[in-house]
Amino acid sequence: MKSIEETLAICLSEHENRRTVYWNKYDPFVDLRTSWRASMMRHLFHILPGQRILEIGAGNGKFSRALAAATRNECEITSVVFSSKYRDEIKEAPYGNNIKIVCVNSFPGLLRSEKFDWVVAYHMLDNQTRNVFLSSIRPLIRPGGGLLLFEPNPWCFLFYQKLATLKLTSYHMTFFILLYPDSYYGQLEI
Repeated sequence: MKSIEETLAICLSEHENRRTVYWNKYDPFVDLRTSWRASMMRHLFHILPGQRILEIGAGNGKFSRALAAATRNECEITSVVFSSKYRDEIKEAPYGNNIKIVCVNSFPGLLRSEKFDWVVAYHMLDNQTRNVFLSSIRPLIRPGGGLLLFEPNPWCFLFYQKLATLKLTSYHMTFFILLYPDSYYGQLEI
């Protein structure tokens, strides 16, 4: 019988793989989009040199590379992947000198004792695992840190078209902040 952490890692691995395959196969602008989002994240959330950033479900590392470039390799970035295939793929690509790649088969697993200023994830929430996922992320965030999730926009008609046909040429996303203590948005207690 698998533990909750192992089951969560299996679900997150499926999300990571689905997103990465989509980016590689259907999204010609993924490099521009990830670069813009990394730059937006750095400036909008005032990411300072020396802060620690955790990316959950890094896949082939496109966002990690963009984030390293946006922060000018001045922040320590930990990229979590759930498949050794992606770990090997990331190691082959040129990376910043402050990026650490961690392959896990349970989440948070090896990261349980770590603390990060920022945690970011792309397409990792679903109805079945979101509560366990968010509960396992909260202890990883330092006091005053934040969580940024990029998720599909459910109000976009193309999202529903994708669910109906599973054929979509454009993938619209939006971002929102769930945990950003003492901010205008308030604080979410998990």
